[in-house]
Amino acid sequence: MRAGPFHRPYYTNVHTGRMSQTSIERLRDYLAQLPPQAQALLMREFERAIERGEDITVATFVLEQLRKVVRGSDEEVRPRTDDPARLLFRPLEPFLIDSNFPVRPGQIRRASLLPVWQWLNRDGAPDQAREFEAALALVRETGTASGLEAAIRKFQLAAADAIFKIATPVRGSDKPRELARIGPPNVIEDIAADRLGLAGP
Repeated sequence: MRAGPFHRPYYTNVHTGRMSQTSIERLRDYLAQLPPQAQALLMREFERAIERGEDITVATFVLEQLRKVVRGSDEEVRPRTDDPARLLFRPLEPFLIDSNFPVRPGQIRRASLLPVWQWLNRDGAPDQAREFEAALALVRETGTASGLEAAIRKFQLAAADAIFKIATPVRGSDKPRELARIGPPNVIEDIAADRLGLAGP
């Protein structure tokens, strides 16, 4: 969809604290439709307006939204490969909470992900983890993400399988000791939800 002739949007009467979510989304849609050159020009114009002290509230708000649009476009073109744990646990994002207090069924403490990631690399699925890291390194070297999603999904399934095996009781095995190698009790509480989220449909 091509944007029409570029012009600075007229938002001088906007009180950003009162804007509805719909209005903000419309603003983002408008900014996203602008060509990259127009986005850059608009960004410089609002930066200069702030420096001159003109429409500071509006300029700051629109500039913030514009930067989010531009940053989002960059991430779509160049998927982040510098945080492999984030890529692995991406399906869990809707269920993550930042609190360490007792959680409701289906919720996962964000702090539990790092110990699980470290366990997967160390004991749970070390070979698959190295293969995943190699795939990410290839993406960074070549600049193409053609095989990225397949690599992510492959490691997610391997991680789900490793978590399932260690979390499933087996007669005669020392499961509590094995689980303790992953992390403290609150991490162990979360790993069942980790497994279900990574295994997917």
